[in-house]
Amino acid sequence: MDIWYGYTAFLLVSVFYTSATEGLTDYRVTTILHPPLVMSQGDGNSRKFVGLLPDLLDKIGPMMNATFSLNHVQDNRYGTLDNTGNWTGMIGELVNKQSDIAAAALTVTVERANAVHFSQPFLDSGLSIVMKKPTADGISWKRWKGLLSFLKPFKTGVWIAVICSYAIVSLLYGIILQFDPMEEDGTDSIKKNITRGFPVMFYRFCFQGSFSPSTCTSRSAKMLTCFWCIFVILIFASYITSLAVVFRSGDDELLETPIHSFEDLPLQSEVEYGVPYNSMTYRYFTLKAKDKTDEAIGKQLKKSKDQMPKNVAEGVKRVRDSEGDYVFITEELYARTESGKPPCDLVLVHHSKHRGSYSFACGLESKACHDLDVALVSLKENGILEELIGKWYKSQCDTDFDDDYIKYVTSFEDKKFQAGLFFRTDGISIDKIGSLFILLSLGIVVSIGLLIFDIFFEKRFEVSI
Repeated sequence: MDIWYGYTAFLLVSVFYTSATEGLTDYRVTTILHPPLVMSQGDGNSRKFVGLLPDLLDKIGPMMNATFSLNHVQDNRYGTLDNTGNWTGMIGELVNKQSDIAAAALTVTVERANAVHFSQPFLDSGLSIVMKKPTADGISWKRWKGLLSFLKPFKTGVWIAVICSYAIVSLLYGIILQFDPMEEDGTDSIKKNITRGFPVMFYRFCFQGSFSPSTCTSRSAKMLTCFWCIFVILIFASYITSLAVVFRSGDDELLETPIHSFEDLPLQSEVEYGVPYNSMTYRYFTLKAKDKTDEAIGKQLKKSKDQMPKNVAEGVKRVRDSEGDYVFITEELYARTESGKPPCDLVLVHHSKHRGSYSFACGLESKACHDLDVALVSLKENGILEELIGKWYKSQCDTDFDDDYIKYVTSFEDKKFQAGLFFRTDGISIDKIGSLFILLSLGIVVSIGLLIFDIFFEKRFEVSI
């Protein structure tokens, strides 16, 4: 009797299993390790794939009435055309019908789209700059620069122009005292007259006696002093307004770095940068750049291609080992994963223009991508796909400094915008206040004209008398 019950139970289980699996399609899926999309656990026969994509396929399976057998791509490549015109990597396995679906961080290109079908994207991504978290000791985060914040309202060129203007006006003032016949306070020594001009103009610059009557009797000297005072007042107005913007930026200015965006990379030489050599990122910047900024980055990458990291892990390690003088460009999702791991010493700057997406790929004769599209739409509408992404891209750090830094960068740009294009926290350039120097130049020309007129007119007047 016990044997009869055993046979009966075995028969029922067999019938149930057969019914449950009847009609299921088993798809051969080729993939590649790419944390956190696909990761490996165990070795040999006990090897198991975990990550966002295995979880996603587990959700899709019942919806497609299918099962998925994941296998790692043999040549460890995503898929490109080789010199013989044959596809390598996962794309090659699909073309050669060794696999039915490719599940990985595959980007859609024209060449790939001609060889295989792609599903709709399951994940959006882009490029990011991986950089060392700002510290007080980093070479790129010099806190002592805060002590020189009073110089920030003007760029270096403006400060040089102001100093040169002061020297020219002081020198001209001394010349006027020496040669203008209408000047009564001048001495016979041109050296003393010129020496006197420098403190007089400096006092005016410091608003000492700027509004008191001038003691000089020369019309040319009075005209020069008048234009100099107007110039000084306007310069101080520009300086104070810009200084207020600098102070309003607060402590963020202490985290100063030459890198706030991709546009800053080719405009500076303090920080080196790299990408994985011969990667899709390298080919984008060197061959398919979409704007002048990315083209400039590509030219620099070509010059230093021998120093490029061999892979993403090596590039991130170089950033961590640096003192802030090296940054690494890689795909955004991998960058987020690394920045969210202890010791939590990395921050990111995302590319605002170059965006991409990852999709499943299928053979040209397969209908799997159509079924995957239907399943992905359903998972997106139900919020399940978003939950899976949040699960695998969750930061392990106490503070998501990546988001904090992006807010800092946005705030940095907003403050400059709110202050207007004229006043910027990175200093007023000479092209913004060049009109003030033109005004002073006009005053110098008028003063010289009056000096020449007085010299010749007064001499003629004295002779006639």
